[in-house]
Amino acid sequence: MITAKEKNDIVITDLEIGDVTLARKLYDSGKFVFVDARSRDDYEEGHIKGAVSLPVGEFDEKIDVFLEEYSSEKAIVTYCSGRTCEDSHRLAQLLLAFGYTEINVFIDGFPGWKAEGYPIE
Repeated sequence: MITAKEKNDIVITDLEIGDVTLARKLYDSGKFVFVDARSRDDYEEGHIKGAVSLPVGEFDEKIDVFLEEYSSEKAIVTYCSGRTCEDSHRLAQLLLAFGYTEINVFIDGFPGWKAEGYPIE
């Protein structure tokens, strides 16, 4: 498995989705909100259809609005720019600290999703 973390870093591997078809099943279920951890500019250039922008670099400024919109019981899938990007893991850890309990990290991110021809905006 490839992660964006150093070997000695703590990685929550059971939360990782390493299979784009599994990510699509979660997406199609309608039970998960996909959260884009990339910058606003990257999000605006293209993102998974229906995904919410919550740039990890703007977390402190944006979390209050996110909390109002999505309760801590909401199932979340974070993603960023693929397996070399750490933002989705960092966002997942920040959301866990805010009480969200059902969080998955889609490690192939937007590039993996787009490569499959899945819905984008």
